[in-house]
Amino acid sequence: MLENSSIGVYAIDRLALGMLGAVIIMVLCNRLAALVYVYAFQSLLLAAIAFFASSGLHAHHLIWMVYLIIIVKVLGIPYMLLRLIDTLTIKREVEPYVKWPISLLAASGLVILAYYIQRDILELHEGVVFNHCLSTSLAVILIGLFLMITRKKAITQMVGLLTMENGVFLGAIVLTSGMPMVIELGMSFDVLVGILIMGVFTFRIKETFASIDTSKLNSLRG
Repeated sequence: MLENSSIGVYAIDRLALGMLGAVIIMVLCNRLAALVYVYAFQSLLLAAIAFFASSGLHAHHLIWMVYLIIIVKVLGIPYMLLRLIDTLTIKREVEPYVKWPISLLAASGLVILAYYIQRDILELHEGVVFNHCLSTSLAVILIGLFLMITRKKAITQMVGLLTMENGVFLGAIVLTSGMPMVIELGMSFDVLVGILIMGVFTFRIKETFASIDTSKLNSLRG
């Protein structure tokens, strides 16, 4: 654990809350490009957390995770998603399954739930960073899942999945001092392959239905 007197504690604490704020903004985004930019910003905050944790947690191997996150999550994946949006010429999210105001309330409820279900664990540990990062990690995962199941555009659902992965990375950085490099590389490769497959799938939806609204897939049922 980080020492409470270190400067890194304050930085990681605020950066984790920034990741939480970013995922709340995602819930309110109806422009696909803006959603991708917010995801890239959230990933940049995750890279900054890994940077401060690399020295504060005496886990110097985390510096490789910083480079990995920047290359894959901050630059690579957003670039691919933006190219996909431009190619499909679809700029905005259609009306979601859950209305925007209700979505915001639901996201706020998930944040409260994340902090509530962690309280027994938090009582066993001291440290503001651990408290915020653990609860924030779970909240980001839950809200990312919420984005996936309440949005109709395939791209938004992809961003929801990627957001969930950011939450998993945050939890891994703080609770385990980072995963082994081989596992990190494997996860990043899986994400890139997954994005490529989902991109192809999105193109097929567009060709078939002239839309990337996944709710139209119901018409394929026999």
